[in-house]
Order: sequence, then C-alpha cells, then structure tokens
Amino acid sequence: IIPAEVTDYIKSLSSETRKLEDELRDCDELLQYSPRQPHVSSAVVLFDDLKDIEDAANLAGLSVEEFQRKVLDDLKENDFNEDEVDKEYEEFLQLQREFAELRVDIPKEKPKILAIEDTLSSSSDKEQTLALAPASVTEDGETAVVDGAATNVVTEETTALVKYDEDQEVLGDEEGTDHVAVHSEALTSMRDFILEQLRRNEEFYKQKRQHLVKSIEKLHHEEEREMLRTEERRKRMEDKLKEEQEILRQRREEGEARLEEELRACQEQTSQELGQHQLEIDRLSEALKEERHQFE
Repeated sequence: IIPAEVTDYIKSLSSETRKLEDELRDCDELLQYSPRQPHVSSAVVLFDDLKDIEDAANLAGLSVEEFQRKVLDDLKENDFNEDEVDKEYEEFLQLQREFAELRVDIPKEKPKILAIEDTLSSSSDKEQTLALAPASVTEDGETAVVDGAATNVVTEETTALVKYDEDQEVLGDEEGTDHVAVHSEALTSMRDFILEQLRRNEEFYKQKRQHLVKSIEKLHHEEEREMLRTEERRKRMEDKLKEEQEILRQRREEGEARLEEELRACQEQTSQELGQHQLEIDRLSEALKEERHQFE
C-alpha cells in the first residue's frame, strides 16, 4: 500500500511539472515567432537587418522609430523576465529537496507497516490457537477451553492441526516479506522514475532558460547595433548638413564679394562719367564766357 502522503506529493509534483511544461511550451512559441506571420502579436521579435524592422513597422502601420519604441515598451511590460525564471527555478529545486526528504522518510515508515502486519498476524495466531485448544463441558453445560499445558492432553489430530497452523504461519510470514519487498521495489521504481523525470525536466528547463537568455542577449545586441546604425546615419546627416551649410556660406561670401566688386566698379565708372561731364560743363562754360566777351 502506497502512503497517502506519497500519493499527494506525486500529484502535487505532477501538477508543478505540467505547469513547468506549459511555461516551457510558451517559451518555444515565443522563440519560434516570426514577423512574417500574418497575425499581430506583442511577442519579442528578433530582426536580422533593418529591412525586417521596416517590413514589420509597415505591417503594423507605424514608422521605424515608433515601432522600436513599441517593442521596447512591450519588453518592459512583459511579465516573463529573468527574475521570474529564477524564482520558478528555485521553486523547482525546493520540490526536489522536499521529494528527497520524503524519500528519506519512506524507509522510516516500513517498521510501522511491519509492526501493524505483525500485530495482525499475532491476533490471527491467537484466534487459531484458541480454536485448536481442547475443550471441556462445565456443570452449567457451557464449553470451556482447557489449557493444554495444564492437562497435557494432545491427540494426533490436534498435533496435525497445530503443525498445519505453524506451516501456514511460516507461509504467511514469507508472503508478508514478499509483500514488503514488492512494496519497497515499487517505491524504489517510482522514486527512480520521478527522479529521472525531475532530472530531465531540470535539464530541459536549463536548456530553455539558456536559450531564452541568449535570445534576449541577441535582441539587446540587435538593438544596440540598430542604435549605432541610427547614430551613424544621424552623424552622416549632420555632416552633410554642415557641409551644405559651409557651401552656402562660401557661396554667400562669394556673392557678397562679387556684389561689392560690382558696386565699386559702378562707383568708379560713375565717378569717371561725372568727371567727364564736369569737364565738359567747364569747357562749355569757358566757351560761353568767351562768346559773351566777344559780343560785349
């Protein structure tokens, strides 16, 4: 008979194992998600290049910057983080320790089981002995058991029955031993099976956790590389803007220099023309004076 504590513990362990398998299955679905799938999901998506980010952003109807911010916000709001993984792993180890303690307590329960079987066997032997003892009739007509040791009256039939009872008792002890051996073997097999399942689940859990950590690290590296690429593009745009501003400044300076040169040339030409006109006016004035002098 398997103790009720072992059965309850196995049920609890099976429930925890199923819960762990469901969480690991969710991790598989999370890691196998592809942005090329038609449905929209808030799962973590691993991008190989900027083209995938642009395609996913177009599919979501967002710009690349808005899509990146949305992915980062989803990561912050995601409940499945490394702290939760570590906590569940500690609970898993605690279950292992409790099972190990229960496994140590099982051998301690065997003497109690044997004691109960011995008590039952002793009660059965006593009843058989009373049944085999010789009887006498009292004055009241009642049947009384006569102590065989006191009367020392033993018949061949009684001897044969006692010998048969002893053989049955020895056979019963052998069957009890076989029952305990089978019970112990069943517990050992069950313990080995549970330990093997725990070992496999722990190994599978560690592999999935390592895979998840690597995927998160890869995502972080991709985000860092994307940030570096964005920073490089920004620097290139700033350099190009500075270059264009320098070209405009040079052109403006050249235009101002040409304009000043043209203004200077115009002023010189105007001055020369004014000088020539003044000379012509002076010449005409002299000629006019001479003509007046002649008429006078």
